[in-house]
Amino acid sequence: MVKKMAFLGGTFDPPHYGHIWLARKALQELPVQTVRVIPNGVPPHRPQPRAPWVARVVMCELALQNVADVVVGRDEPPGSNVHWTLRTLQRLRRRHGRAPLLIIGADSFAQFHRWRCWQRILSLTNVVVAARHGAVRPRSMVRMRCRVVTRSQQLIGNCGRVFFWRSGAPAVSSTNIRQRLKKRQSVTHLLPLSVLTEIQQQELYAG
Repeated sequence: MVKKMAFLGGTFDPPHYGHIWLARKALQELPVQTVRVIPNGVPPHRPQPRAPWVARVVMCELALQNVADVVVGRDEPPGSNVHWTLRTLQRLRRRHGRAPLLIIGADSFAQFHRWRCWQRILSLTNVVVAARHGAVRPRSMVRMRCRVVTRSQQLIGNCGRVFFWRSGAPAVSSTNIRQRLKKRQSVTHLLPLSVLTEIQQQELYAG
């Protein structure tokens, strides 16, 4: 079976055990050999991150340093331009010869039909939706006319397929971590000690 790369993007503000779980499980359960984690510089579909891009890249590198076959990419540095997923996929395809599988959360997929050039994204690759237990497939799927597949092996081949993946990831939220840090509450059960040390040394999320 031909395997490929997976693209796991997000703000990672900060990265936590849920992100690590997704990366590890993707290597175990999806037809991929490498997971490329890409912190977004200027996300177009959500509020801007609290921590600077470089800090989030460093935190991702610390969080994932012991996970084999996971690479933290600096593909979306901050600047004047918003970073659209389509452009990142196109760059990765030119660099590696094929576009990676796109892993997104169920909440993001519910708004996927509002993403810029979502049809072109589906023409380039397949989408893996990391759905929590009991998540309902969004009504927008009818509008998008996605081809839903039921086995991860079906992600190899033609583009435009959507796979709802029950990853079993723990329900950890970066927002909750930031709130707990602000209240000086413990977060050692939510993210690696190396990431927490970096947060403290750089005084991130203090205000």
